Amino acid sequence: MVRTAVMPESVNTSVRYRGRVIPGYRRAVPGSAAAMAKATTARGRQYLLGLRTAVSGNAQSFGFSIMITVTFGVVSAAYGQPSLPELFGFALTAVAAFSVLNVLVALLLRGEEDDEPPSKVLLVATATDFLAVGAGVGAAVGIRFLIADTAAWLLAPFCATAVYVLVQSVELTVGEQEE
Repeated sequence: MVRTAVMPESVNTSVRYRGRVIPGYRRAVPGSAAAMAKATTARGRQYLLGLRTAVSGNAQSFGFSIMITVTFGVVSAAYGQPSLPELFGFALTAVAAFSVLNVLVALLLRGEEDDEPPSKVLLVATATDFLAVGAGVGAAVGIRFLIADTAAWLLAPFCATAVYVLVQSVELTVGEQEE
């Protein structure tokens, strides 16, 4: 007959807290099912925190990348392959929209504290990012139908970017109210 040792799931121990002994504290025995579950839960939580950082940190850039790529497709489908100056104009006016909005916000919020939104606010905003992407692409489609050739290469990225950022600001505001 083979004897096997049975490992207890937890062990009664005493711990010291601020110089006082606290009896009856139970801790998981290393290698036990309780210790494994605790470690797995800790790793799972750590993974979720990393995922939250990755999602909230990249979603806005990801949404913008999708929106500006589709904007390029909308304009090129209507007017064909762009010339080199039209490509530079496209890129520069997309950046100009961010710059103009950034300067405007800096002027309007002059002297106020710079509060970064909490991560839960970013999660709500990035979960609804499809609205900002759709609005930006919608602006590009509108420009495509309203403006001719070279001007569309300049106005579509500017307007699409501005609309994208403005709608995303609304998403952040809604997220802030939900917190």
